Amino acid sequence: MSSTRHRLVLQFFSLLLAGLQGMPVHAAPPAVGDQSAFEAGFVEGQAQLDRGEPLAAARTWLAAARNLPETAANRDNRVAIFEYIADAFQQALGGSTDREALREATAALQEYCDGFTRAYGTETPLSAKIAGTRDDFQARLRVAEAAAGPAGPAPPPGPRPAPAPTPVPSPRSGRS
Repeated sequence: MSSTRHRLVLQFFSLLLAGLQGMPVHAAPPAVGDQSAFEAGFVEGQAQLDRGEPLAAARTWLAAARNLPETAANRDNRVAIFEYIADAFQQALGGSTDREALREATAALQEYCDGFTRAYGTETPLSAKIAGTRDDFQARLRVAEAAAGPAGPAPPPGPRPAPAPTPVPSPRSGRS
C-alpha cells in the first residue's frame, strides 16, 4: 500500500509539473514607488521654497524622494529632486558654519550618492551638482569642526556651584 501511495504522489507531482511548464511566468513589476506622494511632496517643497524657507523645502523634498526607490524607472526624477535639494541646502546654509546643519546636508547628499552608486555602479557618473555640493559641505564641516576644537565633557546637569569668594585686599598701613 505504501508503494501505491508513493506512486500516486509521484504521478500527482508529475502532472503538476507538466501543467506548470506551459504556464507563462510573469516578472514582478518594477518598483516605481508612490508617485503621487512624491509629487505632493515636491509641490509642498516648492511652496516652502517660494515662501523663503529653503531648509524646510530641502527636508520636504528629502521625504518626497524616499517615496521613489533608486531604480532605472525613477532615476531621472531622483536626480532632479536631489539637485533641487542641493540648491535648497546651499541657499539655506549660505556661508554658515553651523555644524549640525552642515552635517544634515552632508549626510543627505552622501546617502543619495551612496544609493546611486549601489544602483548604477561607478561607471555611471553622479550629478556634478549633487557631488560638488556634497563635497563643499564636507569641506565646510571639517573646517567648522576643526575651529570648534575638541569637545570637552559636558557639564553635569543641575545648578552650578557658586564661585569661590574673591579675597578682598587688606588695607595697607600708612607707614613709609
